Amino acid sequence: MLLLYEISVSVDLEVEEAFQAFIQSHAALVGKIPNFSVARVYLRDPTHPVPLNGKDADAPKADRMHRYYTVYYEVEDVYSLQAWIEQEEPKFAADLQKLTNGNPELIKVTSRKVQYPLESWHTVERSDQLP
Repeated sequence: MLLLYEISVSVDLEVEEAFQAFIQSHAALVGKIPNFSVARVYLRDPTHPVPLNGKDADAPKADRMHRYYTVYYEVEDVYSLQAWIEQEEPKFAADLQKLTNGNPELIKVTSRKVQYPLESWHTVERSDQLP
């Protein structure tokens, strides 16, 4: 059963360049972890959240001093995800904090979610050609 693991991160502009280099390297390594197929990194615009019942519960207050990223991991099974959370995520968090030179306010993990899709039901690819 495929799982989606989502981590959202708020990054101060002061350390954004270092974060981008780190997360790019991290995402490239994820495919080498057993039972992890991919990590996709998205830069989000929190000034345009999609409203859910009138508000977006996960959206941080937008400001001009931060950028907001979300990383989606595709994981083959819950045991592999649990092992990563217990063994590797603390290393990931420690590596993030090294980027901040001791100031944990510069990079914050703002949310984590596990999604349990039943299956990949339908995928629509973008087509630039009209029929």
